[in-house]
Amino acid sequence: MSKKIIINLALCLSVSYGLILEDLIVERNFPFIFEGRRVGYFLGSFDPLHKGHEEAATKLLEYSICDYVLIYPSWGGDNSYKRRADIDIRLDMLFAVFKDHPKVVVTRFNPKQLQNLFTNAHPQKESYRKISIKGMHLIGLIGVDRAEWALNNPKEAAYYLTGYNIPPQFECHTYGSCMALPVDSLILFEREGFHVIAKDYRIGDITIEKTVSFRDYAHVSSSVVKQRIKKGHSLKNWVSDSVINIVKKHSLYGSVKV
Repeated sequence: MSKKIIINLALCLSVSYGLILEDLIVERNFPFIFEGRRVGYFLGSFDPLHKGHEEAATKLLEYSICDYVLIYPSWGGDNSYKRRADIDIRLDMLFAVFKDHPKVVVTRFNPKQLQNLFTNAHPQKESYRKISIKGMHLIGLIGVDRAEWALNNPKEAAYYLTGYNIPPQFECHTYGSCMALPVDSLILFEREGFHVIAKDYRIGDITIEKTVSFRDYAHVSSSVVKQRIKKGHSLKNWVSDSVINIVKKHSLYGSVKV
């Protein structure tokens, strides 16, 4: 029996086995479990992580659109543009919510470490990198607000999800997480209040292969969750209990009571 078959069998039998990238490396399961797989690269601020994010990641797996989802936060360093909770706190949210999910991958690797792990030098493009894992098809998972940003900022979007070799100043930066991995295509998440259709169904040189909408939490956004926190409203149907506990612990977002 091949090593790849043994790994997949172990994952199926271990329903409480959360996929932490660092553990996969220690256990020597990386990169084999990703070979020949469709892996979603789910970028976002996750500030805070809410049930809309959870639904987007898990439904893609339930519907077999992706085999695995690597959920990865905007790293920070761009607070003059957008103030976020500390990266370690947002990573704690991701680990707490997905720690037992067998197909959602979480990691504390910074963007440059992530790029080095999944890619190697591109043979034709000196400044870019390419996926080094055999047969892995990487898909960018983005919301329509991010698509709208990309369409309105083509100069900056030219580096988005392309595997551009991360410059030293962006190795632990949101820009680095946007550049880190080159995707083959995009899946666009619709959300209430946004009706963006990418011109020719592309962002830069990347094709949008599918637009999906999951209606259970289509109305939920991090901005609305923050507003509810400030007003002291219940978050029970908006975020998981583990995230509520983290919000309380760090008194995030001007919380009065949660």
